[in-house]
Amino acid sequence: MKKWAGITLTAALTVGVLAGCSNGSDSGGSKDTSGNGASGNNSSGKSTPGKTTTIDFWQLDGTGTQDFYVTLIKQFEKDHPDIKVKMANIPEDGFFEKLNAAFAAGKGPDLWGGWYSPDEFERGYIAPLDEFIARDQYDMDKYFQPATALRLKGADGHYYGLPRDMSNAVIYYNKDLFDKYGVPYPTSDWTLDDFHEAAKKLTHPDDGIYGTDLFASDFNAITGNPIIWNMGGDVASDDGKKVKGYVDSPEMIKLFQYAQTLSKEGVNAPSSVMQTAGDQGPFSGGKIGMSLGFLWGYNDIKKAGFKAGAVGFPKDAGSANNFAWTEEVSWYMNNKSEKKDAAWAFMKYLSSPEVGKQAIDTNFMWGPPMPSVWEEKGLEQDELLKVFLEQAKLTTKAPSYDRNRTWNEVGSMFTQAYTDVVNPVDGKTYKDPAEVLPKVADEMQAKIDELLSQQ
Repeated sequence: MKKWAGITLTAALTVGVLAGCSNGSDSGGSKDTSGNGASGNNSSGKSTPGKTTTIDFWQLDGTGTQDFYVTLIKQFEKDHPDIKVKMANIPEDGFFEKLNAAFAAGKGPDLWGGWYSPDEFERGYIAPLDEFIARDQYDMDKYFQPATALRLKGADGHYYGLPRDMSNAVIYYNKDLFDKYGVPYPTSDWTLDDFHEAAKKLTHPDDGIYGTDLFASDFNAITGNPIIWNMGGDVASDDGKKVKGYVDSPEMIKLFQYAQTLSKEGVNAPSSVMQTAGDQGPFSGGKIGMSLGFLWGYNDIKKAGFKAGAVGFPKDAGSANNFAWTEEVSWYMNNKSEKKDAAWAFMKYLSSPEVGKQAIDTNFMWGPPMPSVWEEKGLEQDELLKVFLEQAKLTTKAPSYDRNRTWNEVGSMFTQAYTDVVNPVDGKTYKDPAEVLPKVADEMQAKIDELLSQQ
C-alpha cells in the first residue's frame, strides 16, 4: 500500500448517511441503539451460541497481499469457529469513493482498512473503541507512541482504530554512487549544508546521475518528512485549522529558498527523470544519490542492484529539534455494525504481535506497529531497518494532511506554490518564496475558514 496523501471520506456526506448498517449475514446480536457506537457492556454484536457471525471486511492492498490475507483469515477462523470473515479487496484508487457509496446505501462493511485525519471521527460513522479497550484491558501503549495516539485518537480522547502497521521516513542513499564519486557517507548528525555539498558532488548529468530527488515535490521536500519541524517551523497548527503564520513563516521561506537553490544548480532530479516507475522511482534504478525513503518501499530497495544505506534527516545548523516522520495504516469499525464483538475480535487479531511477526516473515509485508516485535525479530540487525526503528522512537507529529480533512481542499494550493518557487514549468522563471508564500497562506486560510464554517 502506498499512502502518499491523506484521503478522507468526502465532506458532502452527512453523518446520518454515513452511519449505514453492515449488510453481512447472520447478525448475532441486536442493533446498537446506544448512540455512542461502542458495544462494551451492551448486547451489540455478541455471539449467539451455536450460531455463526459473518463480518464483512474491506481492504485496499494490492493483489500481492491477497494470499497473505487469506492465510490470516483462515488462522483467525480456526481460532474463532463462530466467526466467518467475508473479505473484499478493492483497489486503492477509488477505494474511499466506493466505501462512501456503500455507506450511503446502508451496505458498509463491518470493518475496513484505511487512514483518516482525527476530525473525521467527529462524523459518527466510525465506532469509538474505548469500551472494548477497557473491557479487555487492551494495552494501546504496546504500539508505537505517540504516533498511534496522533492518528487514532479523536478530539474527545477516544480511540477510533487499531494500527495495522508503522511506516516512517528516512533518507536512502546509494553507496555505490558515493563510492564512485568519493563522497563520504552521511552521518546521523549531518546538516542541510552537508546534504547540499553531497548532492552537488553526486550530480553528473552527462551520466544521468543526480544528487537527490528530495525536492522534486512539496510532499518529498516538506509534508512527507520532518525537515521543516527540525527547522522550528511547520505547515499548519497542530489541529490543522491554521496555516497563516506557518506556510508563510521565516522557516518555511528559508526551506523554499534552499530547495530553489538545489533546483537552480541542477542537483535535484528533473521531472523527466522522476517519471521512472517504482515505489522509490529512479532511486531504485541507481540514478539518484539520495532519496526520500519509506518503509513501504523497503522491498524495492532490497531488490535494487546496488548497495543502499539509510540515515535520518539532515538538520539546519544549530538545530536542537529531532523529530521523525511516522505514519500508520489502521483498521476501523462501522459505528452501526450489528456485529461489533466479532469485528473487534478480528481487529485485535490483525493488529496483534502474531500477525506482525507473520508480516515480517512473509516477504516483509509491512512493518509491525509494535516496537517489541521489531526487537524480538532482531530487525535492528538489518542496516536499513535499524534506522527506521531509531526514527520510530523519536518525537513525531501528524503530517499536515492528517491533522484536519480541510487539507484535501487546500493542499493543491501549497503544491502550486512549491512548483512556482522550486520547479517552475518552464525551468526558468523561479518566483520569490517571500512573495509567493504570504499570498498562498492567505488563500489557504480563507478556504480553510470557509470549510470549517460549513461543518
